[in-house]
Amino acid sequence: MTNVVTAPANALSVAKQQLAKLKADDSNQTFKGIYPLLDTPLIGEANPATVYLSQYQGTSKKTHTKRLSQISRYCGAPRNDYQWINWSIFTAPRIRAFITDLYEPEIVNGEYKQRAPNTLNGYLATLKGVMKIAFKAGLITHMQWTDIQDLKSLKNDASPAGRMASQQETQDLEKAVDDMRLRNPAKAARDRAIFRLAFFSGIRRHEFSHLDYSHLNLNEGTLIVLSKGGKRPTIELSQDVISALVEWLAFRGNGPGAIFTRVLITGDITDQRLSDEGIRYLFNSYSKVLGSERITCHDARRTFCSNVLDDDEIDPKTAMDLMRHSSFNTTALYDRRSGTKRRSVVDRLSKSILNGTPEDEK
Repeated sequence: MTNVVTAPANALSVAKQQLAKLKADDSNQTFKGIYPLLDTPLIGEANPATVYLSQYQGTSKKTHTKRLSQISRYCGAPRNDYQWINWSIFTAPRIRAFITDLYEPEIVNGEYKQRAPNTLNGYLATLKGVMKIAFKAGLITHMQWTDIQDLKSLKNDASPAGRMASQQETQDLEKAVDDMRLRNPAKAARDRAIFRLAFFSGIRRHEFSHLDYSHLNLNEGTLIVLSKGGKRPTIELSQDVISALVEWLAFRGNGPGAIFTRVLITGDITDQRLSDEGIRYLFNSYSKVLGSERITCHDARRTFCSNVLDDDEIDPKTAMDLMRHSSFNTTALYDRRSGTKRRSVVDRLSKSILNGTPEDEK
């Protein structure tokens, strides 16, 4: 006999109740109704999540993989493996319920914590990307995909993440490297080259780990960067960056391989490529030495962008090209200048009007 199920008055409420069941330990929970996992893992190109991840590399791939692992954990998948997920049961209400549940504040170790809207929007973007491929593979209906497409991102009224390092902080960082030079000259030379590339060229953290000696042309002052989406842009280096690279290469040598490698506390230079986590640790360690607010590699990139935008001689197209962005809207998101610049502009405009500055002098 077939059971007739009446449509619930509040689909979102029911979806959240289902989500609570999904979060339970599947070792002692018997699921009734819709079960989020497959009997056997869906591997290879048959899995929409695998196809989705194949479009990315580097940090982007790690980010999406981490999100899928978290989603798998909530679904009770073995070893948090997304290959066990039954993507066909994902509907717009269930995805919305999942995002809503993640947004709920919680107390962790006595501290109030809540995920930022941008974090949750990232999960939503990953899920939408997987579900788009699931639709093309015939795993979900056209109506399912249409409803999922209509899911809106959460509004984010918070201040933008990260900050711009001050000129004094950048100078203090150079002094800290000078101090390191007395203890470990090779490490100091490497660190200075890394910091200058970050602050004066806007190199991303994960891009450092892919820089090879063959990518560098000191005569022309250029460097090929393995960037997002498999792009290989060539960037121009300032003389200060070039001089720092030359100093480091005097220790490293001009042989093939990674430009930046690990340097031991003894000063010995290894051939082990410096990872993106190594770059993170480097910035954290120097921030502690300075005793200032933490400066990240991406803060250095934000600082580079802010300084570029602060130069009156640089037009928006050039600023976008220097940041290696395909849209100026993206470049504008990196602007971390304080209100000092805006204040000087409004002061100049008000004085111009009150003092009656002629139009041809403006």
